[in-house]
Amino acid sequence: MLNGMDWPSPAATLPVVESEIKEVLAFAGVHINICPRPRSVMPMLPLPIAALISLSITVKMEEFSHLHGIIGQGIEICTTSSSWPSSQIIGALWSQKVRRWHDFIILTCSQSPFTRDNTAVAQLIRSCFSSFLGPLVDGRSCFVANRGVANLLGQTFDEKAHRLAVAPGFLYMRSCWLFPNNSFVCEEILEVVIERAHALANACSSDRPARLRSDCLPLSAASSLVEQIASLAATMLCHAGGVNLIRLLYEQIIPTLLLSGGKAKLGSAGQVCSIIEGHTLAYVLLFSGASIWGVGETSPAYTWIYTSKRQQVVDRHLEFMARVMEGNIVLGCGDATWRSYVLCFVNLLVNFVPTWIPEVKLKTLQKLASGLQRWHEGDLALSLLERGGTKTVTSVVESLLQ
Repeated sequence: MLNGMDWPSPAATLPVVESEIKEVLAFAGVHINICPRPRSVMPMLPLPIAALISLSITVKMEEFSHLHGIIGQGIEICTTSSSWPSSQIIGALWSQKVRRWHDFIILTCSQSPFTRDNTAVAQLIRSCFSSFLGPLVDGRSCFVANRGVANLLGQTFDEKAHRLAVAPGFLYMRSCWLFPNNSFVCEEILEVVIERAHALANACSSDRPARLRSDCLPLSAASSLVEQIASLAATMLCHAGGVNLIRLLYEQIIPTLLLSGGKAKLGSAGQVCSIIEGHTLAYVLLFSGASIWGVGETSPAYTWIYTSKRQQVVDRHLEFMARVMEGNIVLGCGDATWRSYVLCFVNLLVNFVPTWIPEVKLKTLQKLASGLQRWHEGDLALSLLERGGTKTVTSVVESLLQ
């Protein structure tokens, strides 16, 4: 018990710290209870953490690196290593010690709910999409002027402001490495992506009275919004899980979503909706892979060690596609969603990352090309084989002679 006699007491600043943490989270779109203990209960910390904090606040430290290490990494390590809700208590003790670091302490403590609360993680993910793309109202995208990257990440910190305002994207970037379950993060992001695809489809739909059709979203504008949705989703996935999560996305998560249909039952909401679903998932997958592995023959310097991973992962995903097209695997999603997904992904491969194609096994390319020809997509099948390198020359000639 931090009673102020045997141990330092945070009582003087704890209510203010808790209130400001709650304000920071609320501004970022996260509304949760950060103080599970009753107000009448004296603040407590686990003994090892209490000893460490008591020692640290009695030592005189002026160097930036020392303060940053103790306040920043110290709070993060203490809050993630203990199931006890201790961040606000530690923050209150440290804000008494170094008042000029108050805003940084509040920002650091605001990350702690994301270490164990999936509800907070889900709210932050949805807030990121709303700030970047605009909110959803009755299943439709609502255009607002204040959106885009500036609204997602924030512009500047106003030193004259009376409170710390943190944009949801900025808080996500600082907190995503603390998320306890990357699979949950991926599933939540994909669920939001599908919801956004449905909203786009509703905006494009002509199934409404003639007097209301004038406000239908053109398909060209919808295509641009699909890319925006996918770019945000891919960025968030890469930051949260890095190369391991993207590998799972290609090998397990997207195939499982297509096989099961997911919570939203992909392909069950109409033709236009199915097409946009498939396009959006294809863009998310390709943008994620390109961000991690690069788009050239040699990956960027910081990802060169993952080049062989790209070869294995992309080949497995295309093999999955080919097996479904051969009829060896039964899908849970609708046919329109599946067709849209395959055609979009292969088109993106051919036009934007052709250097990935020679890394794929010849047999996989041949099976995928045969499936495309059965769909009467001979030009796309030929383009795929043409970019397969010298190993596919025979297949290209055979395709031309058919």
